[in-house]
Amino acid sequence: NVISFENMRSKLFKDLRSKMSKSRIFLGKNKVMALALGKTEAEEYNTDLFKVGRTLVGNRCLLFSNDGPEILSELFDQYQVEDYARSGIEAVSTVTLNAGPLTTMIHSMVDPLRKLGLQVTLKKGIVCLDQDTNLCVEGQEISPEQAKLLKLFEYKMATFRLTLCAHWSDGEFTNFEMDEDE
Repeated sequence: NVISFENMRSKLFKDLRSKMSKSRIFLGKNKVMALALGKTEAEEYNTDLFKVGRTLVGNRCLLFSNDGPEILSELFDQYQVEDYARSGIEAVSTVTLNAGPLTTMIHSMVDPLRKLGLQVTLKKGIVCLDQDTNLCVEGQEISPEQAKLLKLFEYKMATFRLTLCAHWSDGEFTNFEMDEDE
């Protein structure tokens, strides 16, 4: 099986691997794994394995399991976890903080918030935002500072997700992606 992953989180991946104790997941260089399977029909180790190698692009890995595609897809659908966005990913929505008191922040957070780019002041011991501020804008890449702010204000924008892309068993290859013709 070839699976793709989004928003990889080591702890979540380890948890999933423990649930699939009889399966093996291989994360590595896609070109090396494809070479091991066979780059062409003439070089392949077994019937149609070169097609599996062709699907190894981007954030993908190999999964060796006795479970069928239906069971794996169901497990992957159940195991989607919301998490905080990291820098470098695209914002899925615009998050705006309105000017005024930031009731979730304590007075000692003024300097760290300023270092992250927020214009805040301390008024009678309450942290106040001086103007409406976009923490991130939909479609734009999240900076390290924005990622820290989103986490501080508890906005989860990333979903750890695995998707079954292709399945090979006993010489039978199935590609689950609609845009491929294999």
